[in-house]
Amino acid sequence: MLLSLVLQLRPCQSCGLPATLGNALHALFIDIVARKDWGMAHDLHAARAEKPFAVSPLHGDFVSNNGCLWLSDQKEYWVRFSTVESQLSSLLLEVKDSLDEVEIFHETFRVIRATADASQHPWAGQTTFEHMYNSVVASPQPRSHKIRMSFLSPTTFRCGRKNIPLPIPRLVFLHLSQKWNAFSRVDLGSNIADIVDERMSLARHSIRTTVLNFGNHKQVGFVGDCEFLIHGMDDIPARIFHLLAEFAFYAGVGHKTTMGMGEARLVLDGVH
Repeated sequence: MLLSLVLQLRPCQSCGLPATLGNALHALFIDIVARKDWGMAHDLHAARAEKPFAVSPLHGDFVSNNGCLWLSDQKEYWVRFSTVESQLSSLLLEVKDSLDEVEIFHETFRVIRATADASQHPWAGQTTFEHMYNSVVASPQPRSHKIRMSFLSPTTFRCGRKNIPLPIPRLVFLHLSQKWNAFSRVDLGSNIADIVDERMSLARHSIRTTVLNFGNHKQVGFVGDCEFLIHGMDDIPARIFHLLAEFAFYAGVGHKTTMGMGEARLVLDGVH
């Protein structure tokens, strides 16, 4: 099961937090899992392979000043945890209703709502690999030759010792296919990168670069909207590109998705 759980939060007191909260929000996710299954939390934290979860930045109406985010106890904020592994997704669904308070960087927040219901929050949701595959690849509904994606948090790709903060089609869709194949029983094959090179191009974009300061190092990433163009007919490979673009909502894209980077989604009907 694929899950996107949104926590809507209110700080118990007005406070200032570091502008980059990737480490703190990663720790919060591990803590939430540990409340139900300490062993799973330990394994997730220690794993060096592809991890089955992604963490968003903290979103909301705050003032940014001198490297800090200033939050009001009169306003609500939200953070999102997405998972692509059934056991982990089930655990989050079990524990979500017991989340009354959480701590982020030594500040306490009341949980106003924890939801995986898309009707309650536009970044919440749940589905399965099989349902997603059948509704996109196996569906008789025609698909556009354009794919529009919005990258909400800084996105970059690790290539050897280099980071590449650009929406290069090969990098975007190769990462997504590798994560899909790592956790889904519906294998998409290993030649996605070659097909992307033959069939896809970046048609247009409106992006900018931004820097995240993780304390001991900095990461440069891009945010904004991109339109990818699929060349050729509406066939299985073309539909797989659409499938992977939808999968990005749960998987995240690129490097450090467990630290708030690479939050992205397919854009439909002009709605982000």
